[in-house]
Amino acid sequence: MFGPATHRAVVQFQEKRGLETDGIVGPNTWTALRDRTGSDLDVTKFGTPTTDRGGEQQQGRPQVPGQQAPRGPAANPRDEAELRKEILRVAESQLGVTEAGQNKGGALKYQKAFGRGPEPWCADFVSWVYTQAGKDTNSPYCPTFVQQLKKQGRWKGRNDPRPGDLVFFDWDGDKVPDHVGIVKQVNSDGSVTTIEGNTTNPKDKNQEGVFQRNRGMDTIFGFGEVA
Repeated sequence: MFGPATHRAVVQFQEKRGLETDGIVGPNTWTALRDRTGSDLDVTKFGTPTTDRGGEQQQGRPQVPGQQAPRGPAANPRDEAELRKEILRVAESQLGVTEAGQNKGGALKYQKAFGRGPEPWCADFVSWVYTQAGKDTNSPYCPTFVQQLKKQGRWKGRNDPRPGDLVFFDWDGDKVPDHVGIVKQVNSDGSVTTIEGNTTNPKDKNQEGVFQRNRGMDTIFGFGEVA
């Protein structure tokens, strides 16, 4: 976990390079660090941060991705409609991937793509899907994920869900998001069909993986815009 001094140094570096000043060493900041010239910011300070258990998934601290998810042909800029289609295509291609043991097995590729080990991986999954589709995303912890969306002007609250959007859930009604998936379609009865990672197989309650689910609005915390 980064200390206050390191956080300040990151913010100062981001300000100098014209990056978003969030104090998080995300993909853009990490690229700038590696490409920097004459910077007084010591890149060796940024090792793998520690994480603590919290809710259904680990509380993500600022992460330094050891390996970003490889980006496919959708990495080039595209209009929003095409991006939404690509997000759903990538998500659907992962249906049926399952974990073995505690957040391991085939599903471990989503965490490993960002330099992380076994951990609750719903946010890793949607980050991986978005990155594959061409929208660089890397957030392992739902509350922080929502904060980032709000700062970027991409938070929609519980309004206007659209295919490809992020959808966050609050299982216990404490106004803290516990889980995240991707909207596949909005149904006439008000429910939302989703594709989620780290979720229970509707046909086998003993299996966790990537599956399609149908969710009512009563459990939905809110939605995040694709761009």
